[in-house]
Amino acid sequence: MTGGRLLIRPAVPADLDAIARIHTAARSAYYRGPVPDDVLADPAAAARRRRILGQRMNDPRCTVLSAEAAGELAGFAILGPPLDQPVPDPATGELRQIHVSPAYWRQGIGSALHDACVQAWRAAAVSTAQVDVWANNHRARAFYAHHGWRPAAGRRPGPAGADFVRLRLAIPR
Repeated sequence: MTGGRLLIRPAVPADLDAIARIHTAARSAYYRGPVPDDVLADPAAAARRRRILGQRMNDPRCTVLSAEAAGELAGFAILGPPLDQPVPDPATGELRQIHVSPAYWRQGIGSALHDACVQAWRAAAVSTAQVDVWANNHRARAFYAHHGWRPAAGRRPGPAGADFVRLRLAIPR
């Protein structure tokens, strides 16, 4: 990060509102255009996303990391077992979300969060991670490719006629 101190730490309950704001700002930035603005600004959907983020923060199977830049929450990541596996394989993890506030894009915060995720997976003996990314989110797809993620089998419907595609990462030892 340029010009300031970056701290990656476990998220705490007091981070929830900032995490929800970051999530809303980031998803609005990458969905803007193909997804109508009124859908992106829907307060009921924002409240639902905040509730889900809170559930994940309280889920003992999940790890939630916060990125603090110059004393302000700038990004977060959520790791957990794959949501699509009824009986999760302990050697497989899922990057459920990684978001950086658009005001902090291109400052290395996403990469620092990613590195912390890889460290957490190593500590948990996870050998493969998966993530589903919106096919039209070219910024995210380039980020994942830069960090070694490769296309894998698996798709699910996404907004604006574009699927979410599955990527996999072999966790380096």
